[in-house]
Amino acid sequence: MSLNLIIALVLVFAMVLLLVNGFSHIDSSEAQKALRTRLAAVRKQSFEGRSGDSLIREKYLRELSPLERRLEELPGMVRVTRLLEQTGRNEPGYRFLARALLLAFFFSLPSLLIFGFAIGLLVFVAVPPLPLLRVLAQRRERIKKFEEQLPDALDLMSRALRAGMPLMDSFRFVAEEMPAPISDEFRTTWSHLNYGISPKASFEDLTQRIPCTSLSAMTTAVLIQRETGGNLAEILDKISAVLRGRFRFQRKLKTLTAEGRMSAWILILLPFVLSGVIALTSPSYLPMLLNDPLGGRLVLASLVSIGIGALWIRSIIRVPV
Repeated sequence: MSLNLIIALVLVFAMVLLLVNGFSHIDSSEAQKALRTRLAAVRKQSFEGRSGDSLIREKYLRELSPLERRLEELPGMVRVTRLLEQTGRNEPGYRFLARALLLAFFFSLPSLLIFGFAIGLLVFVAVPPLPLLRVLAQRRERIKKFEEQLPDALDLMSRALRAGMPLMDSFRFVAEEMPAPISDEFRTTWSHLNYGISPKASFEDLTQRIPCTSLSAMTTAVLIQRETGGNLAEILDKISAVLRGRFRFQRKLKTLTAEGRMSAWILILLPFVLSGVIALTSPSYLPMLLNDPLGGRLVLASLVSIGIGALWIRSIIRVPV
């Protein structure tokens, strides 16, 4: 198999990674950065005791065998484990990576025997990111569902506070009355508070498990209220109203950019669909293009142009909110 075709397959795989990220997500990185900066400023004061993250991490490591503990302490494993935790999966990071490598070996060995070393190596490199992409998609869906549930949870907390419950019991009230995933996360936070971990450390751990702008706004407001005083129930009502207005605006924005996203999908997928149709109707045409040195360069230039166009369209239709 020619080198040009191998390069083309690599670029097609990179294109698939770009499409997985999608054109439908609204960029809120600036808002998240601003709110997280403010939250970090609130947390500049020293935590009372040790952080909830270190306590939970040590408890988690104590439950593993010595070999598993050594594997879990390898560089980067904390981030992988945190990513799995953000999807709601209680799984060590090394097991996830080991399964990804095993899956890559399972698919690359037949490719190596049938198509040769180059394709086998390409498959071995291309397969491990696929489980990671699935985890990232699950994480995105879980955070999105959490954000949709958060205004209702804030309303429940406000009613609980007006009924005379303390803040810690309002978290338990949300955990008992609402479905997952917000019930699971609030139950974990209530457990941290119940075990004596400070509210700052508990909220820090909560925002690490669910890194979203809406939750950052809520935790920032609660921490500021604890420092300065005020009516927390009224503050939660206002945050809930702001979040609902923000979600309405995001849905309206998604509707207004739907035409651009559809155009992007059509323009990017059209060359590959036409290539498939040509391969079915004229099987001898594409090999002539790929085997010719000039044809391989043209295919490579086309794929690069498609990638540049995809990034360009994505930058146009993504609106920071």
